[in-house]
Parts: sequence; structure tokens; C-alpha cells
Amino acid sequence: MTVKAKNNLVLSSNMEDYLETIFEIAEESSVVRTKAIADKRGVRQPSVTSALRYLAEKNLIVYEPYGTIILTKEGRRIAQKVWKRHTCLRHFLHGVLGVERDEADEVACKLEHAVSENVMDRLIAFTNFVAEHQKVCSIWKAQKSKFLKNERKK
Repeated sequence: MTVKAKNNLVLSSNMEDYLETIFEIAEESSVVRTKAIADKRGVRQPSVTSALRYLAEKNLIVYEPYGTIILTKEGRRIAQKVWKRHTCLRHFLHGVLGVERDEADEVACKLEHAVSENVMDRLIAFTNFVAEHQKVCSIWKAQKSKFLKNERKK
């Protein structure tokens, strides 16, 4: 489920990913440039420029060609929400279910756009519960392979 902007604008998952990438780069270094976005996303700079123009048109970023990119207040709000969904899903997949980190990250990127707000809230609550109750987590980790084998046999 995509995150709605306050003006009821609904962004594609690709545009949400661009906002999330800008947010992540801004957290790592104070300057966000087109090349850094292209490198991080594994795309060509013209693709980035096209996305940045769109996001600037929607007032989600401040962007001047060959300049730095800055998230607006609304762009930052959306980016943080997408990033939070991604990190929670990655933690659940890797930390709780034991999926390899790279696969967990890849799947989290896809799921962050598809999971409803209601399901996401419950997943966050469950993840927080597991974090606070390490005994539950250790029981699951000890028994997980048994349950996975049973599911594969079906």
C-alpha cells in the first residue's frame, strides 16, 4: 500500500523508492546528488533526473539541475514512512524468520509498497513484542527448522 501525501497525491512504488533513497543518502551524508542516487539505485542518471523532476513538480523535493537535492517537509514525511516500513519488514524477515539478509532486504523493498497500514501496524507491534520477549524469539529460532520442514513436505 503506497503512502499518501497530504494533498491526496498517490505515488507509485518507484517514486516512493526514490524518496527513500534520497532520505537514506541524506542520512549518510549531508549532500544528495543525482549521481549518488543513480549509484545507490543501480540506474542511469537520466532516469534519476526524470524522477527528480516529477518529485519536484509535486513539491516533495527541492531540485535544481546539477545542484543538491533536498526533501521538503512532506517529502521527508513520506520517505521516513517508507523507510520505516522497509526496515521493519527487513527486520521481521531477517531477524525473526531467519531469511538471509540480502533476500530479506530485496523482499522488504517489494512488500513495503503492498502491505496495508493495518497489517503494517500489527507487524510492527509483533516485531516489538518479539524484541521485548527474547524467550519467545529463542523458542522460535530453536524450533523454526522443524516447522519449515513440515511445510515443505505438504
